[in-house]
This record gives sequence, structure tokens and C-alpha cells, in this order.
Amino acid sequence: IVVEYAGDSLHNPVTVTSEVKFTVAKRDLTITFTDSAYAAVDELTKVYGEATDKLYVKISGLAKDEDYKHIFATELEGNYMLVYPEDYPDGLAIFDIVYTLGGNVSDMSDRTAAGTYMINIRGNATDSSVNYNIVVNSVPYVISRRPVKVTAPSVSVTYGESVPALAYTAEQADGTTARGLLEGDVLRGALGREPGYDAGTYKITVGTLSNSNYYVQFYVDDPENRPFVTINQRNVYIRMKSYSATYGSDFTVSSDFAEYFADSALQNTENVFAASDIANGQTVEDILGVLTIVYGIGGETVETPWMNGVGEYGISGVFIEVPDRADNYNVIFTPGVMAVQRRSVGVQVENITAEYGDMSVAGIASLVIDYTFDAATEYTGLVDGDELELYFGVSVSGSVLTVGDYAITLTGWSNDNYIVTANNANLSVTAKNLSVV
Repeated sequence: IVVEYAGDSLHNPVTVTSEVKFTVAKRDLTITFTDSAYAAVDELTKVYGEATDKLYVKISGLAKDEDYKHIFATELEGNYMLVYPEDYPDGLAIFDIVYTLGGNVSDMSDRTAAGTYMINIRGNATDSSVNYNIVVNSVPYVISRRPVKVTAPSVSVTYGESVPALAYTAEQADGTTARGLLEGDVLRGALGREPGYDAGTYKITVGTLSNSNYYVQFYVDDPENRPFVTINQRNVYIRMKSYSATYGSDFTVSSDFAEYFADSALQNTENVFAASDIANGQTVEDILGVLTIVYGIGGETVETPWMNGVGEYGISGVFIEVPDRADNYNVIFTPGVMAVQRRSVGVQVENITAEYGDMSVAGIASLVIDYTFDAATEYTGLVDGDELELYFGVSVSGSVLTVGDYAITLTGWSNDNYIVTANNANLSVTAKNLSVV
């Protein structure tokens, strides 16, 4: 600064020179992202696969008579539209918009991966831009995962069978809503299920089925219709052998009184039990328990039918000392039959002799007939403790017993557990001796 004094009649002219520095501060220019009404927003959002919305900005702080062209170069690459408020006469402006995720710059399109991106504006500097502090109020651009509904059918297998790969159907995008799998996209991984290989019901779960751009909805709103893996009990068909025994005998059931089958036709003896249950030499007792025989007749259980009486007894079975793994099996019995036969008893009937005139036909009814049972063997003879009453008749024709032999006939006995056979015996009527005096 130079100050000059021309002087007057009393003073001489004076020239004073002084240096003063003027600083022109940069002007703040703020770029704020807004909604379509130009109200500032905290974040922008869209769903993966949907079109990218137009971005609206408000530029504040431009010096008078300057517009954005003085601040940002116009030769910017890209196709990113920013809409000025109406008080900016230029209307649309093209800037270089930068989307960053994790420090990496990303393009933005309908298939840009889901995530949270920060939006910034990057412009090529001009001479005028050095006069501004350009402040971009960056906001996050949240691309949310696209919902896709996945359904699956329930699966049913038999215990011991492998559970197949779990099939599913993914909802496809139809262009009317922001959901569904887009063409060219796939879900990776597989459905899972609750752990377990015993008979029972296990929920099918979403497992590892996923895509980072999708939110897989697996019956989240429909739990009642969730599919299951059902492991059904394995049917084991057991046929009990049939036997016959003599009443009162000392009967012993064979050790192979039961046969095991894999089919209801009782033909297939292979793969009766699950391979995992017999892999280490486990026996039927290890798998199902100890099988014991049950005899029954008329709805009642009998321990030793051959000592109980003649008849046909059903033979079934029941397992005792049952291990936990037996719950994986459904045992179906085909009963056998225990046929208890009548026991043979031999009887020796004594002959009877009567003199003519000593016995009438009517008196035969009170006739005492003596007999003895044959000695008992394992399968014949009277069982100790049993009683057996025999009934006899005498074959008579006419009303008078004349001299001759009359057959003594066994007509019945008191215990149906026996079949009795008797020898041939007779009532012999002899001639009466007369004395003539």
C-alpha cells in the first residue's frame, strides 16, 4: 500500500509505502444426497436384482455467477445421473459417482452384490475448483439380500436305509415383485436336517443352502407345513414254528422255534436287520432282546399246554431284556400252533362168569367190572395225579340171559385228554348144574 502526502505551506510532501497481505479463503461447497423432494437422506436402499434408482443431490455454496461446470470437468466418463434442484438452471449433470465396499470401488447395476456401499462424487478438478472445499456428505447405499422362498417335500425311508439328497424348489423371479431367484443365479449348498438315524421324525432345515445375494426363506412364516425326514421302523416278520405233543409228555421246544423274514410273504431271509446293527456280529438278542414263547388258548395264556389239556394252542412270542435299538423295529408275528394230542391208555378188563339164572338182564346195570391200566410210558398210560373213570356195557339181545358169552364193551371215559383202548372181555353165562334126587 502506498500513501502519498502532497504537502502544504508548512509541510513537505511525503510518500509512505507499506506491505499488507489479503487472504481469500476457500469457499465451502457441500454436496448432499437427497430424496426426490431434495430432503437430505441418511441412506439409500434397494433390493438386489432391482434397477438402481436415480440419485438426487443438492449443491450448496456455489459462488455467485458460477455453476458446477466451473468446479467439475464436464468430460467425465460413466453414466451416472444426478438431478439438480429446479433453481439450478442446468437441470441434469453428469458426475463420476463412486461406490465403495470395503475400500474397493464397485460398479453399480441391478446385479451388484448385496452389501452396504458408501456413495461419493469424484470430479476432475478445474481451475475454479481450487477455490472450494468440496464436501460430499457421503451416505450408505444398502443393497439388501433378495428374498427367495424355498420349499421341499417330506422324505420317508425305512430304518437302515440311506436318506437321499433332499430335493427343493426355489421361487423364481416373476418381474412383478422384488423377490425370487433371478435368471442365471443359483443357490449353492444343500438342505440339511436334524441329526439322528434312529426311527423317528426329523425337521428338514435350510442347511447350507445359500447365496450371499439372497435371503433364503425356508418355512419361516409357515412352520406348520415344514417338511420332515421320517425314518420308519423296519418291519421284521417272525414266523413261529408249529408243534404237536402228547398230553402229559415231557415236551421240549426246539431252539429254532422262530424264523425271521424281511417280507410279509415270509420268503426273504436276507437283510432282515439293518446293516449297521449286524456289522459287528450282533445277534438277534443284541438287537431285539430275548425271544420267549407264549402259548394261548381261548384268550388265556398257558405255560405248558401239553400238561394243560388236549387242544390247539396259539404259539406267539414276546421279547424280554429289550435293548434301546429295538425301538427301530416293528415286529410282526405269524403265530404257530401247538397241537396237544390225546394220550393213549390201555386197559385190561377182567372176564366175568355167572351161572345161568344167577343174573338177569336188568342186573347187568349194577355189574361190577374190574380192570387195570397198562403201565405208563412217556407217551402212554395214566399221568400221575389224573383220574380216569371208565364206562362199560354188555351186549345182550333179548330179555333173558341164556347160556353163552356176552361181550363187555368200553362205552366211554371221564377224561377227554385220553383215548382208551380195552381188551376183549366177556360175560360168560354157564349152564346151571341140576341135581336129580
